[in-house]
Amino acid sequence: MDRFKNAVKITLPVFLGYVPLGIAFGVLLNEAGYGFWWSFLMAASIYAGSMQFVMVALLGGNDSLVSCALLSFLLQSRHCFYGLSLIDRYRKFPLLKRLYMIFSLTDETYSLMTSIQGQDEAQDDDFVFLISILNHSYWVLGCILGSLVGNLIPFDTTGFDFVMTALFITIVIDQYRNTANHVPFWIGLGCGLLCLVLLGPDRFLLAALAASVVMLIIKERGVHHA
Repeated sequence: MDRFKNAVKITLPVFLGYVPLGIAFGVLLNEAGYGFWWSFLMAASIYAGSMQFVMVALLGGNDSLVSCALLSFLLQSRHCFYGLSLIDRYRKFPLLKRLYMIFSLTDETYSLMTSIQGQDEAQDDDFVFLISILNHSYWVLGCILGSLVGNLIPFDTTGFDFVMTALFITIVIDQYRNTANHVPFWIGLGCGLLCLVLLGPDRFLLAALAASVVMLIIKERGVHHA
C-alpha cells in the first residue's frame, strides 16, 4: 500500500496534466462524431496525446493507413531516444511487462523515471511499473470523461494545448533542482534553441534530440579518456 501511495504522489503532476487534456480530446472526438468507445480505445491503444489529436483530423480526412503510420512515426520518433537510456533498466522486467513499459513510455513517464534515478524506488520493479500504469490510467480517464460528459458541460478549451508543455517544464525544473550535474540540461537547451533557429518550430525536435545525444556521447567519452 505504501508503494502505491508513493507512486500516486509522484505521478500527481501528471494526473493534473493528463486529465484536463484528455477531457479536451474526448470533447473534440465527440464533436467529430465519434463516441465513447472510440475515445476509450484510442486512449488505451494509441496513448499519444499529440497523435490522438491529429487522428481526429485524419479520421475525417479518409487518409490511408500508410500515411497515418508514417505521420505517427514522425511525431513519436523522439521516444526512440528516451528508450536508449532505459534499455538496461527495462531488461530486468518479464517480457509482457517489458513490452508494456516500452509502449507506455511517454514524455512525462520518462521524466519521472529519470527523476527518481539514484533513489531506492528506482530499483523497485513494481514501483516503476506502477508509475507507467498510473500515468496511462490518468490519460484513459481523462479521454473517457471528455467523451461522456464533455458535451454536457460547455466550457472553453482555449489554452488546454499548453497544459502538457507546462507540465513538462515543471518536471524539468524539478529535475534541475534535484541534480548536481546540469551539463545535460544545458546541452539539451542549447541544441534545442540552435535547431529551433535553424530549422523552425515544425522540424527542430528530432534534430535537437539527435544533436543532444551526440553531444552527450562525446562528453562521456571525453570524461572516460581524461
